[in-house]
Amino acid sequence: GAGATGLPAAIAAREGGASVIVVEMNYDIGGHAIQSGGSTPYGGGTSLQKKYGIEDSPEKFFMDIIRESEYRFSDREIIRKFCEESAPTFEFLVANGVMFPDRAPSYRSDTGEPARNRVAGPVWTAGVNEQSPVGANGTALIRPLEASARKLGVQFLLKHTMTALVREEPFAGRVLGVTATTDGKVVNIRATKGVILGTGGHSSNVTFRRIFDVRLT
Repeated sequence: GAGATGLPAAIAAREGGASVIVVEMNYDIGGHAIQSGGSTPYGGGTSLQKKYGIEDSPEKFFMDIIRESEYRFSDREIIRKFCEESAPTFEFLVANGVMFPDRAPSYRSDTGEPARNRVAGPVWTAGVNEQSPVGANGTALIRPLEASARKLGVQFLLKHTMTALVREEPFAGRVLGVTATTDGKVVNIRATKGVILGTGGHSSNVTFRRIFDVRLT
């Protein structure tokens, strides 16, 4: 997949010395992310927070974010990992060409009102488009990552739909590659180091949604 998971994964793999082929079923890169508002939450001590004198840490960010209604009942270990990786993610995006507004990050609660009694101080959160990447929403997030990946030598196979993982045994053993289809033809791709599945846009997959909540029909 060539979306918000596949593109950073491809860049990281190339920076780690691997040759990379990205298999994408669509005619263009971006997945659901390129259609999004592009607004994402970053905190925990980003360079932009530091520039404007905002003291933050992953622990402070965690204590703040679990008080928000949309995160309150989430898996705490996942949220903690999210907070630990937030600042490094911001720096990764900046290093790969994503531009953010050069101003002090603001914060709004999910009610749209300024948040009070925060531990960490201002960050920006999903839904506050004034703090989206500079440009056209999700496009401003995805196109710079695409450009960075292509500059590093990542190869994209567009209009290729992955149909199977190839393993040593039918349902066991090391993953050896993938099988994909394009224009009615079958393509086998050998993986010498590994396969990353970056297909997280499950909002259009009714069966997958219903695994977690049968009401999501």
